[in-house]
Amino acid sequence: MNIIPSEGIIPFGGIAVLNISCRPTVAEKFDTRAKIAIRDANVIDLRIGGTAQIADVEISPEVLNFTGAYVGGTQTIPFVIKNKGVTRARVEFNLKDFPDFSMDLKDKSEEFKNPALPYIYSLEIEGNTSLECGMSFSPKEVAVVEFAIQVRINFFQSSKLYTKYLSSAPSDPITVPLIRPCCVQAIALQSPLKLSSTKLVLEIPLHEMNLNKNITKTRNLVLHNITERHVTWTLDINNTGNLFKDGTFNCSALKGLLQPQEKYNVSINFCPKHPGKYTAAIPMLLNDIPVCYRILSLTGEVKSPKLLFDPPFIFFTPVPLNITTVMDVKILPQNYFRMSTLRVQIPTVRLLDGQEIQPLTVKFPKGSIIRGSPNGINNKMTCCLTLNSPKPVSFFTNLLFCDNTQNWFSLPVAATAENCILTTYPYMAIHLDKQKIILKNDKDEYLRKPRDLVSPPCQDAKSFPPASIKKKDTTSKLNDAESARGNIFIGVEALPENFHLDKSESKKDKKICEQLLSIEEETKTHCFFEQVVNAAQIWFSLFGWPEGPHSLCIPGSVRRDVYKMKPYSSTSSPQKFSRQNDFSKYNKTIYDVLLHLSGTMPPGISSSQSLPVDNNERIIQLHRQHSSLLEFLNAQGGCTSHILPEFLLEPEDYKRWIEITSSTHTTPESSCTPQEKCSVVIEMSKFEDWSKRAWTDIFLQIYKVFVLSRVVPYNSNNMPPIYVQNAPKFNRCFASSNLYSDSERILLNWMNINYENTRHVIWKNCPKDVFPSERWIVNFDKDLLDGLVLATQLGAYCPFLIESHFINMYTKPRTEEQYLHNCLIIVNTLYEIGFDIDIQVCL
Repeated sequence: MNIIPSEGIIPFGGIAVLNISCRPTVAEKFDTRAKIAIRDANVIDLRIGGTAQIADVEISPEVLNFTGAYVGGTQTIPFVIKNKGVTRARVEFNLKDFPDFSMDLKDKSEEFKNPALPYIYSLEIEGNTSLECGMSFSPKEVAVVEFAIQVRINFFQSSKLYTKYLSSAPSDPITVPLIRPCCVQAIALQSPLKLSSTKLVLEIPLHEMNLNKNITKTRNLVLHNITERHVTWTLDINNTGNLFKDGTFNCSALKGLLQPQEKYNVSINFCPKHPGKYTAAIPMLLNDIPVCYRILSLTGEVKSPKLLFDPPFIFFTPVPLNITTVMDVKILPQNYFRMSTLRVQIPTVRLLDGQEIQPLTVKFPKGSIIRGSPNGINNKMTCCLTLNSPKPVSFFTNLLFCDNTQNWFSLPVAATAENCILTTYPYMAIHLDKQKIILKNDKDEYLRKPRDLVSPPCQDAKSFPPASIKKKDTTSKLNDAESARGNIFIGVEALPENFHLDKSESKKDKKICEQLLSIEEETKTHCFFEQVVNAAQIWFSLFGWPEGPHSLCIPGSVRRDVYKMKPYSSTSSPQKFSRQNDFSKYNKTIYDVLLHLSGTMPPGISSSQSLPVDNNERIIQLHRQHSSLLEFLNAQGGCTSHILPEFLLEPEDYKRWIEITSSTHTTPESSCTPQEKCSVVIEMSKFEDWSKRAWTDIFLQIYKVFVLSRVVPYNSNNMPPIYVQNAPKFNRCFASSNLYSDSERILLNWMNINYENTRHVIWKNCPKDVFPSERWIVNFDKDLLDGLVLATQLGAYCPFLIESHFINMYTKPRTEEQYLHNCLIIVNTLYEIGFDIDIQVCL
């Protein structure tokens, strides 16, 4: 028995989930206890009981007889594995010593493969169910093979133990799972027939078909009898649909007799009625034996023009308003035999107020003409996509490219522009050292220009300074108080070099944007992103749940906890699962967060939501739930256009979702995802990065629309006035911004006023040369690094901390130790007032 985790920390009012696994070695009932030691509390006795049952598995048929397998071919015999017991059973087949044999499962979702052990086939079967499988024999030389497959059930050597059990006394009880050995008998025959090819590709250019609709492409298949006996052959076209009935494919002969050493040509004709790609798999039978000798693969295609895009989809980094970002897209034309000109249809985007804008522009730096070629191989083109929006917008759309013959090609594009740092934090992460915050009045005059950053000295020149005191954004005093009156703009400006990028800069920016979702570790951008993830985890762990703190991990626990919903089966009554759902009431999901913060649930989702037991049904329902979640956030003003519902699935379920959509070529009817979003498929090696970014953005958007939005526009009655008489009477009112939302600007105004008021109170007895200087507070990180701004905010509402803590701070810190001293005082004051949210001084 194993309990995971064996130790840990439970937040106050929170829940810790213990995963208890039992791997019994004998069939018996068990009843035991585990002691849970809690620091400064009584020991808890956890009683654990259950019943271990013996798995009952059988294979039918018990003998697999391969009698007509030819060298170079493949013969497959189906068989069924039945689990006659009531518990799940794990079955393993070991084919290590027989490389010519392999297994294939009809339901791939039940299979577990270890790349290091490709010859071991493991699968799990639920109780009272069966699984269809197939054993394939692909001989490489003439041979006679006979062996028994080594089968393990629940990690017991069941097939070997069965033989031992037969030789033991009949009265001995069965204590481990046993299974009758499955025997394999195979004979590999010499190949009597040689084929010139088993894969035939027939291609017709589209313009040739337009001139003559009855055009036919022909390939010859040469059959050579390499034996001294007569050989009869047959092409079985019964399972090819209408491809031979309607004349799309045609063979000069479907059967025949070959004399010893004789050669025969079979003409394969391709005569399509409509443009497209057609495939057919034709089994070849020899000597009237109902065993496939070879599979003849036919591929016929009308080579219609197509455009491939690199990258195949564009996800713009969210940017502030009126900031321009550019992405280069390589266009790879194919099958253009004549010159053609591309044009682009850019869809408009509807805003919340009903207004339509066009934030995207497209340019072809080297022209939009595709040069035709006789072989249909064309030169690549470059397309520049530019995003710039003066108003908040978030959309997922398709750019449509059209050529002279009205062929349309789509490029998925997701883009967001907004004035909220909870949305545009990726832009800030990429431009940490490039973009500075500026202030301008209504006369377009700069009130605050960025100056050089001053870093506190480090004791070791080779070491990096602490993160919390690494850089201090020094600000100048206002030279003219009168010039600061009126409306003030706070935000970022586009860097001059962004407007005219040369090739090297354009490629560099494109590389940075692509690295956003797979950021290199130990870079400033990666550290910034990890800090954002950590901040979201801490806040929602402490304040996001209805019944107190509950720890979460992005994306691991929030993605996994959705799967702990109550299961149900379409063929079983709900009462069957009632006993195993007693713990479901303790499970917390992201929907509990939504209900706690907004008071409502996404449409179609309830607090007692259930998940189907069937894998495909479960994935489709989860996809539908995630779609409803995203639509709910969008309706509240969230920016989630770059998040697709499948990004929120577990990695294995994401692979299954791709298989579901690719097998049907359409989105399942039960999914409410727009059809055009299904064209985005990401590599599994990058999925974890995408999923982590997606879940992080969902929590940030939840915070934005349900928490930050509660900071409403202020008036003279609920904003602290500037009451210091000897202070300049300026109006620190950030009236507009392309970076900060209304709520964020209100918080900045609040911090500025509190700082200006309280610095004169806390450090009123300080000499003039060390008195804290006047400053603009224009961000939520760098301007707070020295601790003075946070001290004034706390001092404004907790004046009893002034004499005991804040007067001991360095008012003009210079060294690393002085910054550390101030930060420790801030942390101690938070503990003093009981505001314990695990804030620490970074060293």
